[in-house]
Amino acid sequence: MQVLLNADKKNLLLTDREMEVLEALAIGATNREIGNLLCISTSTVKTHLINIYSKLHVSNRVEAIERARQKGIIDT
Repeated sequence: MQVLLNADKKNLLLTDREMEVLEALAIGATNREIGNLLCISTSTVKTHLINIYSKLHVSNRVEAIERARQKGIIDT
């Protein structure tokens, strides 16, 4: 299932799971910690991160968090 976030923000689509990964990322969790928190493997976390980076048009964790904050996707 996909969630439409901030329709006025260029129709950015993130899945529920991608949002969970992004929120954990924003509090400084490592891939392993995110995997443990969400009960998924670290390779699945990496896949979600790749998708998030692509959708946010960024290339790393710091940029992803900053872009998500700028777009109002996360508050953390």
